[in-house]
Formats: sequence, C-alpha cells, structure tokens
Amino acid sequence: MKNNNDKLLNQEIEEKFSDESAEHPKIKQSKEHGKAAQVTIALLLAAIVLLGIFLPIFF
Repeated sequence: MKNNNDKLLNQEIEEKFSDESAEHPKIKQSKEHGKAAQVTIALLLAAIVLLGIFLPIFF
C-alpha cells in the first residue's frame, strides 16, 4: 500500500511541476545597460561632495 501511495504522490508532484513550468516561462537574464554611465555619475557626485567638504577648510 505504501509503495502505491508513494507512486501516486510522485506522479502528482511531477504533474504539478510540469503544469507550473508551463504557466511561467523562464526569464532570461539580460545584461544591464548603462553601467558605465552610472559609474561616471557616481564618481562625479563623489568628487563634488569631497570638494564641498575640503574647499571650505582650505579657503
């Protein structure tokens, strides 16, 4: 009896997984564009902040 229940359970699990994979298509990971622009803007902002901190100290 236990063997039969295990087979039925495994069969039901396989059916649910196949239904689930059919409903949700796989999402492909795309490469992020604009990474260089983000880094450039971050560096410019960091430079402006540092200048704003250190210029009043020296002048």
